[in-house]
Amino acid sequence: MSDNNKHGLSRTINPSTKRIIRQRCGFGCVICGSAIIEYEHIDPPFSEATHHDPERITLLCPSHHSEVTKNIIDKEYIKQADKNPAAKQRGYSDLLFRTISKPPVLVFGKRNIFEGGGFITVEGVPLIAAKAPEIGSGVWRLDGNICNSDGSSIVKINNNEFHLQGHAQFDFQQIQNRLTVRDEKSIIVFEMEFQSPNYVRIKHMVSRSRNVVIVAHDDDLTIWREDGPVSFTACRWLDYGLNIRSEEISFLP
Repeated sequence: MSDNNKHGLSRTINPSTKRIIRQRCGFGCVICGSAIIEYEHIDPPFSEATHHDPERITLLCPSHHSEVTKNIIDKEYIKQADKNPAAKQRGYSDLLFRTISKPPVLVFGKRNIFEGGGFITVEGVPLIAAKAPEIGSGVWRLDGNICNSDGSSIVKINNNEFHLQGHAQFDFQQIQNRLTVRDEKSIIVFEMEFQSPNYVRIKHMVSRSRNVVIVAHDDDLTIWREDGPVSFTACRWLDYGLNIRSEEISFLP
């Protein structure tokens, strides 16, 4: 497959145009809302396009993109979905993580590791927590709520389903095994990476919950409370989690 069409237009869409498309479509497939997306020229098709017009390119998940390519779904259907994207209808796009077959290992930064425990709760509410498989399932589950620095939720996790909240000023990207959230200045505010079979790495995070701010970056996990910061470096918690309150930090079995 050629990288250029008959007009010499490259298949490569520049990052700023991609960002406009993602924001316009609600960061998900316009049909189903999946956060795993590909870019599709709808009018005109790529073969006839002379430039990458963000108003004429949409987002499709690989499954629906394949159905369009095979003429199972026609372009008129896609055009209608593009006018009212699924993710915008419900307020979030989603990503389902199906493959946690062992107790999850959560890594903050590079070397702060939680194994087999409840991970982290703030005022009793999970920031990220693990749950045992449902009967007959065999798949471990993650729950959580990641906020940005002003306390607004940006990623909600419910039974391994990641809901990317629809903030117009933010940009969400899911590339291979990495989920990245950037603010309006393109600064990374949250980055999570899945590493098979059961590692979940929080590479970068600044999350505020009530009077607590949790920062993960490089080697450190830092918790800011009313009385100042507490930092952890290269710590390993086995079968224990952290319960963070504005007045104390406790360890939970």
